Amino acid sequence: MSKNVPFSLPCPMLENPEKLRAMVRETGAVSTDYESPEAADTLCDRTTPYAENWKATADRLWSESGHDCAACSGCGKK
Repeated sequence: MSKNVPFSLPCPMLENPEKLRAMVRETGAVSTDYESPEAADTLCDRTTPYAENWKATADRLWSESGHDCAACSGCGKK
């Protein structure tokens, strides 16, 4: 399994924009939209306000999911 999966919260663009930036840098990924290419940093900058607005809800949903990080080795967080 990739070191980037699972995230502590699942969506790299909305819950972990810094992860998306890092994955793109580490892999050398490039836009495949030839009509309107966009760098990952530009996309993340544009979606950061949405991520910030979503964070409280995402945190609440994650907490309510009952996941016990102390008992899990999936993401490496303890």
